[in-house]
Amino acid sequence: MSNHFDFGGEIVWRPSAETAERARLSAFMVRCNISYFTELMELSTNDIAWFTGEVLKYLDIQFYEPYPKVLDRLSGQEE
Repeated sequence: MSNHFDFGGEIVWRPSAETAERARLSAFMVRCNISYFTELMELSTNDIAWFTGEVLKYLDIQFYEPYPKVLDRLSGQEE
């Protein structure tokens, strides 16, 4: 997988430092001890089970029945 993420064009808006500091994404990154967005992008694509589990915890998404694994790949890989 490529480490370069091309979203198809120029970035047309960047938040101010104050706006970025108040963003929920920033709070999520702090909680996960992630310093850079590129690091988050890499982790979220290379370790889908970790990322999904952390998002579920951060957003306090609960299920009626607990799941045994966050990710169950048909190929049999354990996460």
